[in-house]
Amino acid sequence: AEEALPRTMEWPLALLVLAIGIFFRTFRLSELPPGLNHDVAWNGLYAIKILQGVPYAPYVPEAWGRETFMMYLQALGIGWFGRSLFAMIFPAIVAMILMLPPFYWWARRMFGVRAALIATFFLAAAGWPLVFGRIGWRAGLQPLFTTITCLFFWRAFLSARVFDFVLSGVGLALTVNTYNGARPLPLLFPLFAIAYLVRYRRLVELIRRYWLGILVMLVAFGICVEPLASYALHNWDAFQGRAGFLYSGPSEFGHGLRQALLLFNYRGNGDDFFIDTPLLEFPAAVLFVFGVLWCVLRWRDERAVFLLLGLLLSILPGMVTKPNGNRCIGAMPFAYFFAALGLLYFVRSMRRLGRVGPPLAMALLVLGLSAQAGATYKEYLSHDRRAIWGYYPETSVLGRYMRTLVGKYAMWVGGANFPRDSLTFLTYPGRGDPFQRQYTWLDDITALLHMILQPPPGRGLAFLLANGDNGPAVLAELQRRFPAHQIVDLRYPLDKGPVFARALLVPADQIANQEPVAPPPPTSEALWTGGRGFGPGQFNSPKGLARGLDGSFYVADTGNHRIQKFDPEGAFVATWGELGSGPGAFREPSAIAVDRDGNLHVVDTWNSRIQKISPDRHILRVYAPPQGFFGPRGITIAKDRVYVTDGGKNLVDVFDVSGNYLSQFGGEGHGIGQLFQ
Repeated sequence: AEEALPRTMEWPLALLVLAIGIFFRTFRLSELPPGLNHDVAWNGLYAIKILQGVPYAPYVPEAWGRETFMMYLQALGIGWFGRSLFAMIFPAIVAMILMLPPFYWWARRMFGVRAALIATFFLAAAGWPLVFGRIGWRAGLQPLFTTITCLFFWRAFLSARVFDFVLSGVGLALTVNTYNGARPLPLLFPLFAIAYLVRYRRLVELIRRYWLGILVMLVAFGICVEPLASYALHNWDAFQGRAGFLYSGPSEFGHGLRQALLLFNYRGNGDDFFIDTPLLEFPAAVLFVFGVLWCVLRWRDERAVFLLLGLLLSILPGMVTKPNGNRCIGAMPFAYFFAALGLLYFVRSMRRLGRVGPPLAMALLVLGLSAQAGATYKEYLSHDRRAIWGYYPETSVLGRYMRTLVGKYAMWVGGANFPRDSLTFLTYPGRGDPFQRQYTWLDDITALLHMILQPPPGRGLAFLLANGDNGPAVLAELQRRFPAHQIVDLRYPLDKGPVFARALLVPADQIANQEPVAPPPPTSEALWTGGRGFGPGQFNSPKGLARGLDGSFYVADTGNHRIQKFDPEGAFVATWGELGSGPGAFREPSAIAVDRDGNLHVVDTWNSRIQKISPDRHILRVYAPPQGFFGPRGITIAKDRVYVTDGGKNLVDVFDVSGNYLSQFGGEGHGIGQLFQ
């Protein structure tokens, strides 16, 4: 127990800590983040559909499957601030700020005022919430609602007030609706109850005290989580999505545990942001270890038990997949508890050193907090801050420039891995399907050299190519082909940075003067000569071709999101499909195969599925592996087996011709039997 601070001292200090948190979350916001992350851009595209009136869904299966809570908040952001980067990150930044007051109250109820001030300071002056607030991922909502849930549960545990149990149940349901990494959190409360019961063995007394509260907590949780639970019940494979694919199995559990425990003070293990750096800055990382040890040694203290269980359940999603800062983001509030407890251990130990103890303890406290704030500022906000991979600033520069060309030019883009969702969001013209690209993406930009390019009437041509690999050579040939052109250099940082891409703009009245490089001589006469366009018999980046049993040809007209059928002589017969996600609609179909009954199996790439369609256009089945696809691109049928290449997962999935999943092979790597895209 410790002596409470006077209110006249506590509240100014608490407000100061809150101000520090606001500073770290908003300082230099125009510079950091420098760009729009592709996952956030996808959320923004769906947020636009929300504003267009798409029916409510708690979860969408596209793009690996995503809870929509953040997307509805981002729709509000777009409504308030327009289609901007700030609108996309605004909800997560606000969530990271709003997290601070309930975290303070939770720590205050657990350990007292001094511990609450120290723990909240660590959380306020930390890089992990700074980064995940400014990126705008939906995972950024989870720590807020985890904190709210734990605050009201702990209040209910101490007071047995029914209303606190209700609020805890609501908070828990909202937590589960934020991100799939939150799904283990409901286990915290029955496990804590079991541990508490084993410790005190007062079952009858506990039932009398808590039965009503626990009941209303369950009811509140059930009511609020019902839409998501109903979706999961009826769409289990989609609901598992990426989580099911990433599951590493029980044999890897020990390795995952080691990696997860090292996230905080050794290696963040992420694909973005925290790759080779830990989630905690050096002062917090060191103190975190001592805080955990303090709780382990105090295992009879229910506060220590609650925090240790919360930490373990929050890193569980990483332990069974690949631990990193987003899959284990629920551990954020617990981690800063442990950092504060580690510092408090040393401060209180030093206070026992006689007369010199208190001033030394105060000096240590000031030094520890100052070191934490200084380390975070230097690493993330100073002018010599470390480079952070994952914001894609060049892509945002490119997308904003492309936005000025929409409606005036037909755009062709490629030459580097510019995230397409970011470009699609940044170039959305404000009407129509936001997922419909306003540009043509080129995996191989050298294909431009062999094309006769025909934009819609009244539009010029714009080629936006990366300034590397084949980009300069292709651009030089296009300059020769179109003498009347304009070159625009795209730089990052703006005005003073290196040129990362160049745009070649050709006015509409100069397009007829094309002299493309001749492709290799054909060995037979061209079957279709409709050219690029949107009408019957025309194409936009076709990528798949199959021949039917009667000699007819089927073409995956990828950029037009449809299938076209031609007779054996090449005459147009019919077109099937349009952009969409329902049966019979497509999102960039890329390959076709025909089975022995003449049915088409179409790789519907960005709807992550295969559609089996009869020759008379009836949808016979829509199928995918239990864990879902990510970027299927190719298909072939051999006897009674269907083989589908899944580029995103580096696998080949095997089905029977009815669409029933059988097996898979491959896996990422460079060895024999391994694949890369």
